[in-house]
Amino acid sequence: MNKGTILVIILLYNIFILIVQSIHDIPLRVDIIEECPTGSIIPGIAEYLQQLISREQMKGLIQTTTFQLINDGTFSNLFSLDSNTGRLIVNGRIDREALCSSWDNNAGTSGSVGINSNMNDIVVTQRNSNLMNANDFSNSSPNECLQALNILIITRTNQESTHLTTGAGEKHAETPVKTSRILIHVIIHDINDNAPKWHENSLLHVSFVETPSSSNNNGWNTVQTILRPINENDAIRNAKSIDRAYDPDMGQNGTIIYRLIGPGADYFRLADNFNRKTNNDNNDQYHKTKDFAGQGGVYNLTLLASDLGNPPKSTSIPLLITLIDVNDHIPQFHNPVNQYEVNNHLNSNNNNNLESNYVIYRPLNGNLRETLPIGSFVLQLNASDQDDGLHSKLVYGFCPCDRNLAQNYFKIDSITGRITVGHSLDYDNGPRQFRFKVSPI
Repeated sequence: MNKGTILVIILLYNIFILIVQSIHDIPLRVDIIEECPTGSIIPGIAEYLQQLISREQMKGLIQTTTFQLINDGTFSNLFSLDSNTGRLIVNGRIDREALCSSWDNNAGTSGSVGINSNMNDIVVTQRNSNLMNANDFSNSSPNECLQALNILIITRTNQESTHLTTGAGEKHAETPVKTSRILIHVIIHDINDNAPKWHENSLLHVSFVETPSSSNNNGWNTVQTILRPINENDAIRNAKSIDRAYDPDMGQNGTIIYRLIGPGADYFRLADNFNRKTNNDNNDQYHKTKDFAGQGGVYNLTLLASDLGNPPKSTSIPLLITLIDVNDHIPQFHNPVNQYEVNNHLNSNNNNNLESNYVIYRPLNGNLRETLPIGSFVLQLNASDQDDGLHSKLVYGFCPCDRNLAQNYFKIDSITGRITVGHSLDYDNGPRQFRFKVSPI
């Protein structure tokens, strides 16, 4: 072997030594998937450890080498290490959410979903906040669940012998022991093993106060909040907060979308004030007329929370929405007689000053006999109010402008609307025609 060949070999050997030394200084990063089966071998660990000791083996100095996993916490208890081969074996359950709970629990412990009484349900998203490295590993990604393992390499070498003198004056040699600690960074990858959930809630409840609009052409107030195009300022002002579901998974597995299900769900939408994403951007679409009061003011819906994992996991919770009614409807009379013919007949009379939108009542035969006894039935008023509760209760009475005349001859039951004869009728000496207004309040 010539001198040049020897120099090349020496140079390559030195380069190899530098590479091995640099590998030794940089922690090894390995990837595992949470919930991997017990008994699984973590790839790359044994090869890495063998590479680290190969330098001493090439020198022929190593007599024996053993490996030991340093027990320094909960994470290390989940593994066992083959002391001879360096194989790292899973020995317990790898639960990313339990191991990294202090990093991502804040994703679901606070926050709310806004709900408002406008049209069309909207799907919103919630992402877990960035994970923070519990051990402050400077090289880790903020979204990584990173844990550390420490492995001790114990080598006995033939390089030197130390002669020890015993108490009897005898001497013997002891093989020197060299130890080194190796840091392993384990990145735990998330799987979709958790469904969204609500903390300590079995029912969500939210209430809205009905918002009346201006009067329509018929003179009656109607609720049109859900008909008009959505105004974002109104939506924010009228929004109510409900508890948000929580999914401890990461990334898409922890991203939650919400959907309202049930009769009446189309008249509400969900919105996130912080990060609004929708599956329907048509905020100006009109829907058919919908009056909350007509539904009794109560909606029993289901709020469905689904993550974006593959396959997705879902959880639902009952959502009770109640509407607090306001007195925004005017009572309406209903005439059992054909109103068109009645109005036509009256409007053809030039002396008739009644407005065409009044409901006209008259006795069944068109007149009353003067011999009718007091208490005899005259007319039955029929009115209704679309409001709920006390706002729908009606009280009938004579209008103040006609009260002096009408109440001298007739009585009206304020609850039922039944009009009866209250005074004797006299065709010759008394009024022969009565025209008066009544109103429900």
